[in-house]
Amino acid sequence: RYPCTWLFQKIEEVHRKSCLAPFGVFHRVTEDITVGGVRLKADSICAFNVYSIHHDPELLPEPQRFLPERHLKDGQFAPCPHLATFPSSVYSIQQDAVAPDGGSGVLERNALEGLKKHLDKISEELGEQYQCCVTVQTGDDLHLRLRAFFYMATATVALAGGAVALGLYWLKRKLDDAREPPSVGRYPLVGSYFHLDEPLYLSMYEKFGTEPIVRVHFGTQCVFFFNRWPVFKEAMIDNAEQLTGRLPQYLLMHLLGRHSANRWRNLREYRRFTLKTLRDFGFGRHGAEEIIAIEAEHMVSTLDAAAGEPVETLVVMSTATSNVICQLVFGSRLASEDERFSEMLNLFRNLTQNSMWIRPGDYIEAHLLHQRKHPELFNDKRLTLAVSDLFVAGTDTTANSLRWAILYMIGNPDMAEKAHKEIVDVIGRDRLPKMQDKPSLHYTQAVIEEVHRKSCLAPFGVFHRVTEDITVGGVRLKADSICAFNVYSIHHDPELFPEPQRFLPERHLKDGQFAPCPHLATFGLGKRACLGESLARMELFIFFTALMQRYRFGLDPEDSRTLWHLTEDPEFSKGTLLRAPPLHKIVFTQRA
Repeated sequence: RYPCTWLFQKIEEVHRKSCLAPFGVFHRVTEDITVGGVRLKADSICAFNVYSIHHDPELLPEPQRFLPERHLKDGQFAPCPHLATFPSSVYSIQQDAVAPDGGSGVLERNALEGLKKHLDKISEELGEQYQCCVTVQTGDDLHLRLRAFFYMATATVALAGGAVALGLYWLKRKLDDAREPPSVGRYPLVGSYFHLDEPLYLSMYEKFGTEPIVRVHFGTQCVFFFNRWPVFKEAMIDNAEQLTGRLPQYLLMHLLGRHSANRWRNLREYRRFTLKTLRDFGFGRHGAEEIIAIEAEHMVSTLDAAAGEPVETLVVMSTATSNVICQLVFGSRLASEDERFSEMLNLFRNLTQNSMWIRPGDYIEAHLLHQRKHPELFNDKRLTLAVSDLFVAGTDTTANSLRWAILYMIGNPDMAEKAHKEIVDVIGRDRLPKMQDKPSLHYTQAVIEEVHRKSCLAPFGVFHRVTEDITVGGVRLKADSICAFNVYSIHHDPELFPEPQRFLPERHLKDGQFAPCPHLATFGLGKRACLGESLARMELFIFFTALMQRYRFGLDPEDSRTLWHLTEDPEFSKGTLLRAPPLHKIVFTQRA
């Protein structure tokens, strides 16, 4: 028999209903056992759902009600065999009040309110006044420990889930890689950033130059790089129609909009208009040649005025080439050859707002005439983009090609003398070169061709978007795939160009005659080849021949950098997809 029947039944029901530790304490199995027909191996972790047991209606009817009577049998306290509560008891009921250790007040709980009522009843029956001090295992510490445990368990499960997800991702990637071209390696989100050194074109050439197609991931975007000539030709010639999409660059999307920027049908019509208009204004014919000849005269006048002082080549060359474009596009050149480049850029930015620059007979006037007839295709935004393309293609590329050519001539003085002799023998010293002289200047043409090969201004050309599923080099490329052409790798392929690191114009000669190399991709191939190729070739020939005819070149004596630093040091082209020489000055000495 238990004393204080009413008290103990209350406590027992409090244990059941409150269920302070719903899962009890987690346990580790020390050896293999079988529970409920389930085999638990050693080191398995198990827990007990105490809450579920305490609220099982088969064991404890009406489990959501607080019923101390369920723990009585014939009016006596009967401990429930189905409770799994941690031990708890009333430690003392004494005549004097007893305070817990530490002198703190008695912890009050709502569940103990019933105890006071039963204590009063006991006092009445015994005829004496008692005070009750109940010390109860509150479970606060256990609650905190359980909370910490659940946090740790949740973190463990999250980490385990993340590890599983990463493992599945890695497995899927490996399976995909087995069906795809070689990859330079990548990490989630950051892609191939940590697998390639800068400059990218050199790292690609040194590590993967022999692979026909290589995948590089820029973040999550996969780009297919074509490294060898056969796949390059197959892509640009055999699959030209399917590679007409361009990568949506910021300027293109900003000016034209995302959808119209890559709509090849309209751009093809626009390209046709541009070529026709420029041809009408002398593009690729005598009209353009006369403009280039005028700029060549201004260029040599500027260099003569320098009187042997070091000259910043970028300013001189860019002024000459940009004025060619200015005359073709605006119908006029800059006021003087020494105008700041920013003046031209400001003029370019404001061309659509300043109608005073428009005059009959120039490219803009032709564009506006077509705009009235076909407003859906010709508009101010596309005019701005077209002029931008003309300036980029016709200014920086040609100017930097000239700068490369001068540096290569400084490094190969015997070749410079040979080209000079040929020019003087054919043209003389009294007039500037003309395009009609070109067929007779075989060695000079070979030098220019080798400049194109060795300098490789745009190592990756222009990125393209695949418009429909195609197969290139045995690799399936889905629509909207992005691809690029590793022009640097092709131009330095020892199978195509023996001793590719050497500057050898002779590789473009056959029996003393100039033989254009079929493997050069300077201006691209096929339908997306550079629109300004003929103009660029004309400019480079006239400007370079005029310089070779008149000057010897030398490095700035006050510049501590060597020729290697200006031509071969990979540091100068880090962080860019272009190969332009670093800023430098050249001494132009007039020949006797």
